[in-house]
Amino acid sequence: VAFYFAKRLAQKMDCVIGIVDCYWGGTSIACWMSESMMQSVAAGQKQLAAYKAEVGTKTAEQYAAEMREYEADYQKWQANIDACRAENPNVTWKELHERCGECPWPQPTGWQSPFCPNNLHRTMIQRVAPYTLRGFLYYQGEEDVSRYEGYSDMMIALVKQWRMDWNDWSLPFLFVQLPMYIAIDTEDDKKWAMQREQQAIAAAMLKRVGMISMTDCGEFDNIHPLDKETPGTRLALLAEQMVYGTGEEWTPTVQQMYSDGTALYLVFDHVADGLVIHASQPETCQIAGADGVYYPAKAEVLHTNTIRVSADAVDCPQSVQYAWYNYGEATWFTQSRIPVSSFRYALASREGQTR
Repeated sequence: VAFYFAKRLAQKMDCVIGIVDCYWGGTSIACWMSESMMQSVAAGQKQLAAYKAEVGTKTAEQYAAEMREYEADYQKWQANIDACRAENPNVTWKELHERCGECPWPQPTGWQSPFCPNNLHRTMIQRVAPYTLRGFLYYQGEEDVSRYEGYSDMMIALVKQWRMDWNDWSLPFLFVQLPMYIAIDTEDDKKWAMQREQQAIAAAMLKRVGMISMTDCGEFDNIHPLDKETPGTRLALLAEQMVYGTGEEWTPTVQQMYSDGTALYLVFDHVADGLVIHASQPETCQIAGADGVYYPAKAEVLHTNTIRVSADAVDCPQSVQYAWYNYGEATWFTQSRIPVSSFRYALASREGQTR
């Protein structure tokens, strides 16, 4: 992702773009900030307490022994995966899971673990800060979907932490909203949609923080999408506008919603050359009346930046939700193919976003 970001900017600006790699896969946002910062928010306090209870009285020696056993299991699983792929390069994850079992995860807990809260902030972030930077790129959130309720507060704390570490409260923070994803044979519990909402809340509440939408990306039963160019390029487009002032692209965001009694009208900003709706299944957008029961809605673009939604089954609509699922279709875009983020919105206030 960072490579495609730098490639786009280097070509656009005709200069060398440097990237400082600082990441660890599968980690919680809690790994990347200090304990004192986590203690400043309720969600952080809860996560620290939960991890402490899980580790208990485990010693460093016990953790090391558990990790040796885990690593042996993981290497055995990976060897089986590699053998299946050598036999059939096009084998699906469903087949791999059936033949090789699920990936051993998560790793054992322990105070020495890179997945322990605060550890990567201490061992990685603090080794980089305050190296001179133009801004941050951030792509994380999958590991915290089960804790989505407090994620916006955690993101706000993270941005504050890193800007404190660099002693620069104006450093741009650009991040990737989660794409579509669902594991095989699991129910769509909407938690990925709610996590995307939490990410959008954080972006809306902080200055010089930008988010790119990935509602048109993601892979079924693969939490690691193979397409890295799309998020890298969209981050670059966002940087061109937010950091360098040379572009116009941004994630379209609902700024206002009103009703004429029979339909809802959604007014967006950051629509650049206008909005377009592609042919889709009706379930992509739904509206509800005062009873809160959602029905598939018809949507049409008005005046380039406004979308009208209505449904015969709803006489007086009060709320709308778009692409409100873990995995599904995205159909609302700008003319230049920047997707609208999944969202839910009510006439009185944004559902789940009232603070």
